[in-house]
Amino acid sequence: MYDGIARTNDVLQILPKVADITEAARQEIIAESRFLRGHFHFELKKMYNMVPYIDETTYDPNNLESTKVPNSEDIWPRIVLDLQAAYTALPAKQAQPGRPTKWARRYPGKSVSLPAKIQ
Repeated sequence: MYDGIARTNDVLQILPKVADITEAARQEIIAESRFLRGHFHFELKKMYNMVPYIDETTYDPNNLESTKVPNSEDIWPRIVLDLQAAYTALPAKQAQPGRPTKWARRYPGKSVSLPAKIQ
């Protein structure tokens, strides 16, 4: 799961440096990355409850210690932010199968209602 989170954070860190891409494509890539990062954190939270939230501002690929953050805060609000940001920017349909679409709207509802069931 954390490998997937690291890859999404890599994309979010590198994307601002990419010059030959349209703004629409850039926003779609950001939305897809945030959806995947939210999904991975969602699954980790379900399995282990108290887990650290690692985003592109926390993760430094040149410093392996950067991801050693405490798991003392609830990450549900940050998961919801990632998933809601993805929902607002993702298209209703994708030309390529397997890419996230507006169906991701179901995740914010799950990530809001699930904490009450777990705690």
